[in-house]
Amino acid sequence: MIRQAQHPGPAAADNLELIATTGQPVQVILKGGIPLSESVARVMADTDSGWLEFEHAEVQSLTFVAPAAAPTPNTVAWYSSPHRFKAGTQIKRMGMIVGKSGDTSFLHGHGIWSETDGPVCMGHVLADETVLTTDTKATGFSLGDARFHRLPDAQTNFELFRPQPINVDATPLNLSPSNATDGSKLLEEKPYALLRVAPNIDLSEALAQARERLGWSKLRAYGLGSLIDAHFTDAPKLECFETEFLIEKAVSNTSDNTPSEIEISIVGRDCQDPRRGRLAVGKNPILITAEIILQRVDN
Repeated sequence: MIRQAQHPGPAAADNLELIATTGQPVQVILKGGIPLSESVARVMADTDSGWLEFEHAEVQSLTFVAPAAAPTPNTVAWYSSPHRFKAGTQIKRMGMIVGKSGDTSFLHGHGIWSETDGPVCMGHVLADETVLTTDTKATGFSLGDARFHRLPDAQTNFELFRPQPINVDATPLNLSPSNATDGSKLLEEKPYALLRVAPNIDLSEALAQARERLGWSKLRAYGLGSLIDAHFTDAPKLECFETEFLIEKAVSNTSDNTPSEIEISIVGRDCQDPRRGRLAVGKNPILITAEIILQRVDN
């Protein structure tokens, strides 16, 4: 059975929000000894939005929350109390959408980590309370004429990253099937795109629809979000209404027999029980949001 979420507000007119944009790969050094939020803001100061990821980094301190049941009917899910890990904890993998909240840099990060000799855990990092021990290399993308901006969302009653054009050169695309157009000529100079997927939309199918509207033959996707349960093709089902995931590898290709191939790491209410696997197509609806950066692949 595929469960759906009944949110407190009305569904958005567009289930997928998409803006094509310019951008470029980046390799940066995140400074140790200061809050992760400050370190990211420094290295991304010349761009309004992007994606960063890194692996195998020791921390002085790490604070995170896990998914939890909603305490009131105002939302369908919430966060656990903060978990605080001490020095010596290692971040095994971290992925971060970088954007704006007002005029200030803001990041949304999911990661996998463990204390020395402790269990592997996964969750949503609190970047103001997390400090890397040493300078750490991160890779990703900086975007040009579009950004993720943290805005109130009437449907979910959360503040969420939403794609937003920065100037007239950005290319918003209406993903409603009745308004779909072939954007291949329009998007020749736009090798990246920002995608936000709304609740109850299957993630694999969303990537395939985005690729079609962009007019790309193939794309790779980087990002994070939340699902209702997790149905895999190569692992047992994770049955938990409240989850958070990090994309490990995602490709959508017109030559594939399936809409998209997506491998994720995901965790439910038990932060010590992260799972990893390839998502089954058509069985993994978004719970709150998915925030994704798409990269066109030309070969």
